[in-house]
Amino acid sequence: MRRRRQRQKRKERMRLTDVWDHFVSEAHGRPKLALADERDVTVDILQQMGMPRSQAARTLQSSWVAHLKATTAPFELKHSAAWLARFETDTPKMRNALYFLFDRLDFCDTRFARLDVTFPMWLRRIWHKRLQCKCIGSTAKLPKNCAIAECS
Repeated sequence: MRRRRQRQKRKERMRLTDVWDHFVSEAHGRPKLALADERDVTVDILQQMGMPRSQAARTLQSSWVAHLKATTAPFELKHSAAWLARFETDTPKMRNALYFLFDRLDFCDTRFARLDVTFPMWLRRIWHKRLQCKCIGSTAKLPKNCAIAECS
């Protein structure tokens, strides 16, 4: 409180009762006329009364938030019924499209790939495991498409 009083003396702070008194004095001492005034209160108007710009902006911001809280209806589930119905119909479509895409990519990824000698050995090993070559660990002859040394 002491700090606020000192800031008020230095004109770094203004009480809200002083702002109200200024609006009432503009309405010739009639509070009902001051409340009926349709003029927008801006930072510039509050600065003309003597309020610092930072305090004026903070005051208007907090009063706007309080106004929205008082006038906005609380959220209820019935407000989202239309969105939930649309979500319910769109979700299976997206899921089916995703499964189709997965199936097509899986088909294209697992198609027969020719293991050429021009590819690096680490890549041939990955492809060999991916194609699940049956010649690993057996004494069978190398298939025509298998170039991995472990298959011999």
